[in-house]
Amino acid sequence: MGELAALFQRFDWFSLIDVAIVALIIFGLFYLVRGTQAAPLLRGVIILGVIFGILGSVATLPAVSWLFGNALPALLIAIPVIFQPELRRALEVLATRHDSQKKVVSLSFNGEGKRKVKVGYVIENPIWKTSYRLKLDRGEAFLQGWAVVENLTGGDWKDVELVLVTDGIVVITCTILINHLLRKLAAFSAIVLGTLVTSLCWIVLALRPSMLGAVISIFILAIGEIIQQPRYYEYISRLAPPEQQGTYMGFAFLPLGIGSLIGGWFGGRVLHYFGEVRGQPELVWYVIIAVGLLTTLLLWIYDRIVKPAREAAVA
Repeated sequence: MGELAALFQRFDWFSLIDVAIVALIIFGLFYLVRGTQAAPLLRGVIILGVIFGILGSVATLPAVSWLFGNALPALLIAIPVIFQPELRRALEVLATRHDSQKKVVSLSFNGEGKRKVKVGYVIENPIWKTSYRLKLDRGEAFLQGWAVVENLTGGDWKDVELVLVTDGIVVITCTILINHLLRKLAAFSAIVLGTLVTSLCWIVLALRPSMLGAVISIFILAIGEIIQQPRYYEYISRLAPPEQQGTYMGFAFLPLGIGSLIGGWFGGRVLHYFGEVRGQPELVWYVIIAVGLLTTLLLWIYDRIVKPAREAAVA
């Protein structure tokens, strides 16, 4: 115990640097052999070394000190010999700066000359499949709906939660009530309000990335859709001349088409940048929120500034 107390009394900044260097060496060894059979053995050797070192400092144990002092050099020589294939593979991975799970793919083409080649890859994902069964029993028909989720990823689905439907139930049960409560609100103001609600709904999922957060976000999203969608078509129908209401209502789906074309491209770019490049996929929700708030702001500017100025100019 006296040796241990004297060791702490001599501890200074150089000792701290010494300990930090040793810790970095141990971390580097663990990083080098991670995912190999040598990792558990290295972990065990380090744990035994710490235990024997503490026992040798606290108590006088000549036999233990002799055993540890003579066995440690032998283990340091035996580890590289026993686990030579794993260590070589780890060194190759470290030298090429590639992950051990990555594969090298070589493509060869017959013929000569330059050509453009597009290469894609497919990642196995869960599949959602629906099927229906019509059962006839003594003149009565029963229609059954089946929802099948098939896991093709090869990973174990442990503690996976599944929600069948949220948005549809909210829309069916709350549309009449919400439209009744907001019946006195102007059509374009309802569009702005609904867009604002659908934009802010993702804050819940951003702050609470869980199944409950997803359900709450979708619930708020459905409320925003209920506020915005019916009044949007009402506003379009009022803009149209009496003879062209059908044409105007057909063009009412144009923003949805544009959004479908741009949304996939934009969402893929955002998810790739924040998910794969920066490693912060949670920031995707804040980008979506920002886009929604910008849209809400532009709608509000049109309703309060652009449209009144145009009406005043016409008058």
